Amino acid sequence: MNERKPIRLLFLHARVGEGHTQACINLARCAEQKGGISDIHIYDCFNIAHPMASKITRMLYIWTIRYLPAMWVFLYRRRSPLMRFIHFVARVLMRWALYRNLSRIIRNIEPDAIVCTHFFPLPPLYNLKKRHLFKIYTVVTDGDLHPLWTYEGVDTYFIAHQNAKGTYNEKTLRAKIITAGIPIGAEFKRKPVDRVREKLGLSNRFTVLITGGGEGMGPIENIARHIDKSLSDINLMILCGRNERLRERLSNTSYKNETRIFGFIDNIIDLYDASDCVVGKPGGITTAEVFARGKPFVAHIAYGGQEEGNIRRYKSNKWFYIAEDIKEIPKILEEILLVGEDKKREGEIISSSDRGVSEKIIEYILTDLKNNVK
Repeated sequence: MNERKPIRLLFLHARVGEGHTQACINLARCAEQKGGISDIHIYDCFNIAHPMASKITRMLYIWTIRYLPAMWVFLYRRRSPLMRFIHFVARVLMRWALYRNLSRIIRNIEPDAIVCTHFFPLPPLYNLKKRHLFKIYTVVTDGDLHPLWTYEGVDTYFIAHQNAKGTYNEKTLRAKIITAGIPIGAEFKRKPVDRVREKLGLSNRFTVLITGGGEGMGPIENIARHIDKSLSDINLMILCGRNERLRERLSNTSYKNETRIFGFIDNIIDLYDASDCVVGKPGGITTAEVFARGKPFVAHIAYGGQEEGNIRRYKSNKWFYIAEDIKEIPKILEEILLVGEDKKREGEIISSSDRGVSEKIIEYILTDLKNNVK
């Protein structure tokens, strides 16, 4: 009886926002723990296209979100023939930018499967799949399966929740659609709150983490000001990500509450463990990680687009709070403060979280590949 050859996996992401990249890393780390895999490769598609592509795309994305948020929502929702045309052009450009270099990588690696956590590589992969034998698994890290994610050639889509199915078009009916959740990291053991706070130089009292994601976006300054003005005897932790201007401004601001300002950090787990709740924009990975740590999440409605789907996903969860206006946030925090250290609450949040999703996705991929040996 012939032994099955070890599996080779290629993971592709695009560094525009941290969620897609972090999901890719989480899945690759999980795959490293499994047997029967000989090679694991991770590539940023923007770097494949051009060394400056990631920086330019991120700058355009951030600029649009900050200064033309209505335009971003309009583009994302794709309601008119004009928007369909723009999306068509985007797909053509993605294919053109990636095809040659991605073809060379695939030829050298000869992967059995390609796992994508961003839609950017899907257009060229459809054409390359005709020349190379590999399967395509796409992990959607947003709350909706947006039309830009839907492409011929994908074998399986892993979506965050059942309601996301309602947004796909007829082309995706050729692929399997699996409701899996958001692939977060595998570090579940929580550290004692008092020790983490001591490590961060904070007093052991009610602590709020304000985050704008990896890029430090959103009305973070206004949120911090309203919370500091309305609440006393609390700790504030403010995560500015790569937004150095914001970090500098906040560092020069005087607060009556004990406050710590952070730039971009690789390991945010300590900040989650030190907090009693998290306030931020409801990105897919961020919200999933917060719930996995057993913390309530307060979402401020800053932008639409992909985060609308995340809001729909968690809206029925009683520990997911929505602030239509940032002035409502202090009142919500007072409500959470009154609950205190409630172990029942913590258990309810964790039980509704995305723990184990990365393992489930990798297990499915490996089983599917073994059952469909070339």
